[in-house]
Amino acid sequence: MFKKQERTKIKTGDVRTIEIQGLDFKLQFIRRADGTDALCHDMSISDLHLGTFMAYAGEQAHMLSHVQPRRLWLVGDIVDLEAMKGKRRFKFPDNHWLVLASLFKLAHQGADVTYIPGNHEAERVRGKTIQQVTGTDKHHRRATGRTLFGVKIEHTAEYITADGKKGLVEHGDARDPPRIKALYGIGNAAYELVARLDKVIHHQFVQTVLQCISPPLAERAKHFSPARAAKHLIKDFINKHMGVLSGLETWLRDSPYTFILYGHTHMPGIVKVVTEGGTKYIINDGCGTEGVSAALFDADGKPAIMRWCSDRIEVTDADGTTKTVVFADYGIKIDPTHHPITRDVNTGQASHPFVQPEYFDRTARVLRVIRQIVPGKERLHLLAQYRQARREVGWRQKQSASTPQDSQRVINLRIRLRQEAERTMPTYPEPHRAAQVKWRKARGRMRARRNRVAGVIALFDPTAAEVFRTSVIRRPSFKRVLPPGAFQHPPPSMGELTL
Repeated sequence: MFKKQERTKIKTGDVRTIEIQGLDFKLQFIRRADGTDALCHDMSISDLHLGTFMAYAGEQAHMLSHVQPRRLWLVGDIVDLEAMKGKRRFKFPDNHWLVLASLFKLAHQGADVTYIPGNHEAERVRGKTIQQVTGTDKHHRRATGRTLFGVKIEHTAEYITADGKKGLVEHGDARDPPRIKALYGIGNAAYELVARLDKVIHHQFVQTVLQCISPPLAERAKHFSPARAAKHLIKDFINKHMGVLSGLETWLRDSPYTFILYGHTHMPGIVKVVTEGGTKYIINDGCGTEGVSAALFDADGKPAIMRWCSDRIEVTDADGTTKTVVFADYGIKIDPTHHPITRDVNTGQASHPFVQPEYFDRTARVLRVIRQIVPGKERLHLLAQYRQARREVGWRQKQSASTPQDSQRVINLRIRLRQEAERTMPTYPEPHRAAQVKWRKARGRMRARRNRVAGVIALFDPTAAEVFRTSVIRRPSFKRVLPPGAFQHPPPSMGELTL
């Protein structure tokens, strides 16, 4: 079927269907205006954990630049806010910026993008769960129910496939047994240790030692993940012997849904549940901390799990059959190069072959909000002092013993809080050279002006003139020295980001 289409000239907008022998799933690619192909399926991704060292952000950005989905589900733990809490500095590397900018680009181009917060966004995005008198749970929504640059934020959602099957989409942490939740702290620490070992093996041993000894062996070892192997052994035991999968199967048998799509466990796969009404599916789309995986739905509504590489994909259908599709073998034009963010030396404008600068600007606005709702280490300490000072002032005011020094202490702490927020506010990655050159010139002008004023003061008071001449010239904030066209927006609230 594919060879017949290959003989004809493929035009922009043409959709090609590829049928792999032995695979109960049809791949579809669409030809774009730049001559490359994009995977056009309804898809779901989760557990990217951006903002941490575990995220495979470069590979994830490469995948997002070569997909064109109609529906895209972000099933929780996209940005790891829990890992960012209490950090001294706000770290968000270039590739992490690129992933968020790519998501905003897909939403702007017409894809129906829905974001479902997970347990690592916790109450900061999803909100608290309030037990009502009637016994039902109601979520105090902070961000759920809103729209952020075209991305809808929901707590849970329903999805109807092309063949009319209805499923539930959720993160999945609410279905963990209580005894598993007690082991979260130990499990997260152990997984972080293994993930660091995974990074060392991939980036140091495989790409340096094995590459010199045997390039074919290094290519095969590149796709092996010790963190994935260790975690699959542990979580396979948890799923089978601690009631996770059995609880999902029991719930799915009695529910009106045909499938449940979730993340959270970092274990991609499809489990069939045979019932009297037909076959139902438990679908997990995997994670972005051991590679790039996603759940796909084809034109017939059939599910599959995909693992993305630079020049190929691995597709596993609902029956468990796995096939590898090499793009070059089927004439699929996918750029295998991972393009980094580049920056113009004169203007400082960020650019990328597949992402326009406006989407980096939207990412910067979102990260400024994240910095506000996720306090750093110094800010947590100052916030505790500020609240204690306000309580003491309030108590003294009731006793009519308040002094101006107490009020001034509260004001000073409030100013320090604002300065700390501005100091740790994320900027564009890799501050450009133009801003630094502009600051050096401005500093020279300020020094010359200060020396002239000090010369006039010296006629009346030489001591005061010397103090003024040795005063410190404070560097302005980064946003004041940005060139035209760069990010200069004030920190918006979550309501202001609603489009």
